[in-house]
Amino acid sequence: MLWSIATVTCTVSLIGSAVATPKKGTAFTMKNPTCNDTQTLSDISWWYSWGTQDNKLHEMGCPARGEFVPMFWGGGHINNVNLPSSSRHVLGFNEPNEKHQSHMTPQAAAIHWRQLESVARGKSLISPAPARCKVHGNNSNCLMETFEWLDEFFKECSGCKVDYVAVHSYTCGADNDMRFLETVHNRYKKLVWLTEFACPYSTSLTHVENYMKRIIPRLERAPFVARYAWFGNRVVHDGSFIHKVNALHEDSSPKLTALGRLYNSLH
Repeated sequence: MLWSIATVTCTVSLIGSAVATPKKGTAFTMKNPTCNDTQTLSDISWWYSWGTQDNKLHEMGCPARGEFVPMFWGGGHINNVNLPSSSRHVLGFNEPNEKHQSHMTPQAAAIHWRQLESVARGKSLISPAPARCKVHGNNSNCLMETFEWLDEFFKECSGCKVDYVAVHSYTCGADNDMRFLETVHNRYKKLVWLTEFACPYSTSLTHVENYMKRIIPRLERAPFVARYAWFGNRVVHDGSFIHKVNALHEDSSPKLTALGRLYNSLH
């Protein structure tokens, strides 16, 4: 998934500090962001926004909580990017097996990955994150299953530096997701970053809350999960796939939704 960039509304206030969990993060849309978005989510230790820079917040003088993790969304202009020196990790290409996302074959991704390695020296590299076919709805936009794409990528990119493997999952089932993540770890012998997960198609807050209550403690305990990030802090378009009931922030305010308050409290 990808959200576009728009003007920042900046209203800085002092937020009490909290001890963040090392694993917990959030995928932040830069559509209608406010300065305190990362501050009110006081339990996160990292965040990303599908791009290589967090300059929108910096330009407005906004404080940011936790580590910003840059992402090379696709294969273009890699050699012209200067990554933030404060970032210790770099995320790879976004949903390359999706026609409307970075849409890259494993062979093309392997070629671009070698460019990425030279730009991201000294930082941990997290693999491209294929989309996992959805359990509900029309699967026609899922061009390849996660394992098929990653198998071929690792074959083509033999000898490449890949420190972690990234995946997405939208089953809204804690048991399904945990089995999937453990299988990813066992298959590729790498710790896993779950960089997008939420409850697709659901308009029931209770349904989403129950899923979150079940999965977050399990993600925290799982030795094969390095990090995870909920999608997303703000859901701008209330579409048929991800409804606003999944949002952690109010539409144009750093105020947490009921789900955001729950996410902030779970360990």
